[in-house]
Amino acid sequence: MIALPRLPTKTFGTLLSAEPAVGAILGLLLLGETLPPLQWLAIADYRHLVRGGDDRPKALSPQPAPAN
Repeated sequence: MIALPRLPTKTFGTLLSAEPAVGAILGLLLLGETLPPLQWLAIADYRHLVRGGDDRPKALSPQPAPAN
């Protein structure tokens, strides 16, 4: 809880939105609970979205002119 205020907003949002998926996976592993296929699809879709979130091109910084 001490580190949460120090996290960047993007990181905090990603962690917060991952909480239901992590809970579902832990429920499967620790408690033997099962999910319907549609909910597994939703978890896979979330993982795809999070992974693709950083695939956007970064803004290019201006390159200095070569010295002659």
